[in-house]
Amino acid sequence: MAKQEGLIRLRGTIDGVNFYFRKGKPIARKAGGGFNGASIKNSATMVRVRENNTEFGHCSQVKKAFSDVLLFHFANRKDVTLHSRLMRLFIGIKDCDFISERGKRTINLGLQTAAGQHLLTSFDFTAMSFPVLPMDVASTTLELTLPSFSLTEFKFPVGATHLELFLGVLHLNLDDKTATLNKSASVLLAKGAAVDSITLTPNALSSAGGFRLPVLFYSYVQELNGVLYPLHDSKSFGLRVLDVLT
Repeated sequence: MAKQEGLIRLRGTIDGVNFYFRKGKPIARKAGGGFNGASIKNSATMVRVRENNTEFGHCSQVKKAFSDVLLFHFANRKDVTLHSRLMRLFIGIKDCDFISERGKRTINLGLQTAAGQHLLTSFDFTAMSFPVLPMDVASTTLELTLPSFSLTEFKFPVGATHLELFLGVLHLNLDDKTATLNKSASVLLAKGAAVDSITLTPNALSSAGGFRLPVLFYSYVQELNGVLYPLHDSKSFGLRVLDVLT
């Protein structure tokens, strides 16, 4: 690699030399070398690259289906790291597929393992965690029951007057990379209140095949003159995948 000298700075390729700018500085280097589409597709030395590309594309498709349906709860609430963290999550779940050969590993098989399920259910979508409670998800109806608890256990941010909860059941079909979500009615809990046992029931359940993921959505809101306003800080809202069912 060499720097270009002289008054005229070039761009392009002349006589086997590439002229271009890097970080605002004019550079010249011998053309050729590196990777190109043909070599990646056909070269025997690029097998590992092709395997990685195939699996990466699979993970990207699943992440998109998952995100498009589940992350509506994050509308107007920005987290610039979330999508890259989700990509690492699904790559990790794919890596739990110990049956398939490299290049053919899938999230479908990875999510059927205890390790893959743990990666998903322990994933922190936002900086707001939900206190550990002995929640119970019914195996048939997927109703979620929370025991009696006190909201003094929750750190309400400044301005928050209520905690809002609802249940979603995400149906994730990894054969065709599609997802749907069925939600329960939301429950609004006032700051500092003692809460009796709560049952959240999804409004419907899909008959489609694939995974069923019960998801608890939670967020702090502020009530002003009878109107509820969501708080946008990443410590004020979140969700947790509670289980992975088939």
